Amino acid sequence: MDAITKSFILGAAALLVACATPAPAPVAQPALPATVDAGTTPGGLKIPEGYVKGLVNGEVRYCRNDMNTGSRVMRTQVCLTELQLKEMQENSENFLNDVQGRYGLIRSVTGAPPGMSSTGGMGH
Repeated sequence: MDAITKSFILGAAALLVACATPAPAPVAQPALPATVDAGTTPGGLKIPEGYVKGLVNGEVRYCRNDMNTGSRVMRTQVCLTELQLKEMQENSENFLNDVQGRYGLIRSVTGAPPGMSSTGGMGH
């Protein structure tokens, strides 16, 4: 037999053996707590989307995985207590109220949105 025929037979035999080999047993993954989407805590705090309730060092925490800046695969787990989550939400609400208050003040003084002149164009 020539070398091409021997290579073909060897390749076919290897393919046949690979197909006949049973798949490895799946690796048992630890059970993850159910994702809490737009749920509420017993204290009435709204849980933001993407947070998962779990126990960290025996304490109830709400965790999410943030993608690291500049990476498509690296992630960092951020876990917050209910109090920290509440403070974060209050800070966000205060910031939004501050921005909206300033926008309303500018609008009431000039009659136009910020960046717009009273004639309707962009400018001074």
